Amino acid sequence: MTTEKLVANINYACGSGLADCKAIQEDGPCYSTDVIKMASYAMNAYYYGAGHREINCYFDGSALIVQRDPSLAATISATRSWCVSKPGMTTEKLVANINYACGSGLADCKAIQEDGPCYSTDVIKMASYAMNAYYYGAGHREINCYFDGSALIVQRDPSLAATISATRSWCVSKPGMTTEKLVANINYACGSGLADCKAIQEDGPCYSTDVIKIASYAMNAYYYGAGHREINCYFDGSALIVQRDPSLAAMISATRSWCVSKPGMTTEKLVENINYACGSGLADCKAIQEDGPCYSTDVIKMASYAMNAYYYGAGHREINCYFDGSALIVHHDPSLAATISATRSWCVSKPGMTTEKLVANINYACGSGLADCKSIQEDGPCYSTDVIKMASYAMNAYYYGAGHREINCYFDGSALIVHHDPSLAATISATRSWCVSKPGMTTEKLVVNINYACGSGLADCKAIQEDGPCYSTDVIKMASYAMNTYYYSVGHREINCYFDGSALIV
Repeated sequence: MTTEKLVANINYACGSGLADCKAIQEDGPCYSTDVIKMASYAMNAYYYGAGHREINCYFDGSALIVQRDPSLAATISATRSWCVSKPGMTTEKLVANINYACGSGLADCKAIQEDGPCYSTDVIKMASYAMNAYYYGAGHREINCYFDGSALIVQRDPSLAATISATRSWCVSKPGMTTEKLVANINYACGSGLADCKAIQEDGPCYSTDVIKIASYAMNAYYYGAGHREINCYFDGSALIVQRDPSLAAMISATRSWCVSKPGMTTEKLVENINYACGSGLADCKAIQEDGPCYSTDVIKMASYAMNAYYYGAGHREINCYFDGSALIVHHDPSLAATISATRSWCVSKPGMTTEKLVANINYACGSGLADCKSIQEDGPCYSTDVIKMASYAMNAYYYGAGHREINCYFDGSALIVHHDPSLAATISATRSWCVSKPGMTTEKLVVNINYACGSGLADCKAIQEDGPCYSTDVIKMASYAMNTYYYSVGHREINCYFDGSALIV
């Protein structure tokens, strides 16, 4: 479209009274000198304001309707600068800065109120939030980030870690609720004005035909919007509070591919990739912040997480997993090892259960929104025609997702808790080939191979940890286990069993 047409569309949409164009005003968070982005924002605001009908996205034939949110990249401020506290400031100075910024009338400090989503007991984070809100509210000028010399301007968004709720709790539907009750909860939550339910609208990124997932989303949005108080997750006794994010499974792409670091990358390159991905505005890196659930001192794992988050956020295109040739796409979830509970207990099916009961347990667990059942889908690495194995996997995933409490492994008396990992047999590949250490390798080389395989983020080495069922003082056995696990995870290709010529396939 010509610039003239784009400008005409902006003027029409924003002048109609149906489109909220405040965010693309010159001082707004989505303002851009790119007229295409500005026009698309305005046209979509009109389309939304007028009711999501096809005719409202006509604009004389100059518009089209898409199914993926185009606004992600557009919401990144063109200035990409933030005002934060300088290191080493006293608590007194930080508090003074908070009071000044929040009391000025120019900073929106609602989110750091005690019941706000970004509230923290860390005064540095609170001060940086307030100072940046002032800097933004007063117009992104350098003088507005002075604060008597106690502030500095940075080019990377420092707020990612602060947005993780200190409570780390979610409100979800209790098991066994009727469809009628779930629908009533959705209507109540989304109609309250306290829950942001846009993402579960029919054209939203989290929409699902599974009413349990939709209800849990709506109930949690209400719980969040009303302030993370227990009473706000009551819903007539039909809800419960969990300590693990139930939305993780929903973020897995249907394409079943992941972007991870190539073996052998330098620490410098890995750190560069983390900074690029997390600083792009397209990758959600909050989980690998120092207080996040996936934080690790292993830079390979951290880099792979960040690179995959970028790959996901930018749309699962091969070019988005390039990183100057330092990344590769894999088809086996590299995060499996991270999900093993330190308690080392599993929930499995009791012997003698009927097929009907096992299928009911699978449907209940996988439909709850608390169990990650992707690996037992027909194209998943743990899929089996054995319904007992499938049920045990699903029941254990639910048990894990709901918090390792005994009540979560009840299933009407059809389940039991065990303390030995029942999944070992399931990891044997149908191709019946294994990668093992060549005879005559030195202990040093074997240890290097273990560290490489287990540190790659692609090998699940939990069973050879000191408290694991396959732990041994025999370094040859340990190395062969690690090398074979790596070989399995990245796809049974000969090149993945090379290890500098120290391995062979049997």
